[in-house]
Amino acid sequence: MIKILIIRFSSIGDLVLTTAAIRCLKEEIPGCEIHLLVKPAYQEVLAANPHISYIHLYGENLEETLVELRAQQFDYVIDFQNNFRSARISKKLGKPVYKVRKHNIQKWLMVNLKMKKLKVPHFALRCIQTLKPLGITDDGKGLDYYYNTPTLPPNIIPDKPYYCIVMGGTHFTKRLPNSKVVELIEKIGKPVVLLGGKKEIDDAKWVEQKLYTKIYNCVGLLTLNQSALLIDKAVSVISNDTGLMHIAAALKKPIVSIWGNTTPQMGMTPYYGQETMPQLYSEVMGLSCRPCSKLGKDSCPKKHFKCMIYQDLDKIAEFVK
Repeated sequence: MIKILIIRFSSIGDLVLTTAAIRCLKEEIPGCEIHLLVKPAYQEVLAANPHISYIHLYGENLEETLVELRAQQFDYVIDFQNNFRSARISKKLGKPVYKVRKHNIQKWLMVNLKMKKLKVPHFALRCIQTLKPLGITDDGKGLDYYYNTPTLPPNIIPDKPYYCIVMGGTHFTKRLPNSKVVELIEKIGKPVVLLGGKKEIDDAKWVEQKLYTKIYNCVGLLTLNQSALLIDKAVSVISNDTGLMHIAAALKKPIVSIWGNTTPQMGMTPYYGQETMPQLYSEVMGLSCRPCSKLGKDSCPKKHFKCMIYQDLDKIAEFVK
């Protein structure tokens, strides 16, 4: 039996984006055993994925982790992280290694020289391309997200069709401002569920207090899989460039993705494979300062934050309705 280790430490979105490659690997190498090395905080993301046989946790004690991994006698290592730490682990395992391309030069040119005509291949496709030496090809089915249906707190789901707005985002410049979230909800005029993590609790409360219409504020109250269930049952999803956006794509939901300091050309958009789904990239065009970072910043370097302040909320509301 062929045993394969996949290294991807984090985060939610990046792990979800590896699932198309993992599925193709499992289906095209019958009987192979796929293991995943991930940080403990992110093991829930792929815990229910049937294509993964075992999850190893990347903790503080690297030597203990290496002892555990060496005992598995892997045939191949697939490095979807491709950084110093993953390279060190791969080297110590002494097995053939295949690394995903990061296209850092292209991203640097896009951010620093504003070469807007450049386009980085989608990360999901780059993961599949990494497996080409093993004879793996793309099946075109897009991403996967599996979850065991969780129990929701009472009175969470509206009794009529609703829309999800994801307020999360690792960095400030990736998040639609609270005042714009309020405007958007008022323009939609239909039941809305707010989703996000504990870091967005205060923001969500502020939004809730500013509204005259009732919303379902679930920010900071749910597990990842509870949030996934709400997304799965929603009419459509409006999301910043963050992990729940990729879960929504894996669940084949129509998505409005909102782009601030990053751009769709950087290869991290909602990915449906060869399936066609209604979606809208909402971004403010014509700003010479975009993209200002490949990841995000804690504040707008230009102090005007036009990439979010000038978002066309009417267009977004029209799309989701």
